[in-house]
Amino acid sequence: MNTFLLEIVTPEKVFLSKEVEMAVLPATDGQIGIMPFHAPIITTLGEGTIDVYANNKVVEQYTLQGGFVEMNDNKCVVLAESAAEV
Repeated sequence: MNTFLLEIVTPEKVFLSKEVEMAVLPATDGQIGIMPFHAPIITTLGEGTIDVYANNKVVEQYTLQGGFVEMNDNKCVVLAESAAEV
């Protein structure tokens, strides 16, 4: 199964670093879905929830308070002001 590395980084620590199948993030102008080998992208994030999927179901959720996301080389890095597990 295809996966990509999802990292959520806050000013205090690396909050999460794991291989995932898909993630849906709260971009400032709507939600953005990230899948393995997504085209390179950098965009701003708003306040909301990151949904992590496995087998087409949400398996984990994290809240964040804005920031940025970069997807490149099958690695998705979320730089967030704060993050918490739901």
